[in-house]
Amino acid sequence: MNWDAISAIAETIGVVVVVISLIYLATQIKFAKLAAADVSRHLRSTGVREIGFTMATNPDLRKNWVEAGSLDRVYSELGERLGVSPDAAAQLDWLVISWVWLHWGQYHSTNTQADIDELEQLIGVFYSMPPISIIWYHSPYPKGLADPEFIRFVEVAVSKYGRSEDTQNGK
Repeated sequence: MNWDAISAIAETIGVVVVVISLIYLATQIKFAKLAAADVSRHLRSTGVREIGFTMATNPDLRKNWVEAGSLDRVYSELGERLGVSPDAAAQLDWLVISWVWLHWGQYHSTNTQADIDELEQLIGVFYSMPPISIIWYHSPYPKGLADPEFIRFVEVAVSKYGRSEDTQNGK
């Protein structure tokens, strides 16, 4: 074997190593982007949950929100459906928003079918019972803040696992 042949073989091996390195790098970049998107989703979910929890636990802030948004009628009607005062309806609404965004973050971060199945069953049962079912179907916020894909997921889960008598109260 002469030096030209050895050089050609070494050059070919070098090209293969570069191609493998580029494929590895592209894969790492893809997974880094997915991880960054997952972190961003969790931060958004956490932010909305914190706002919702603050609204649920701070009566003055809730009162100001209702007044500024002219939401008296909305929460009066929701309160009638729930059998509570308008302020309690607003409080429960914001608490449910916190739950919805917790589940939204989980839904968009699931990795396995087992995770999705477990979340579907939890949501199906949980969202079919009052007060969540009533708020899910009659408040302007939980569905208004969630994306259509998650809303479909919840609707399918409720129809699959929901308790029919409780789901009827929500519709």
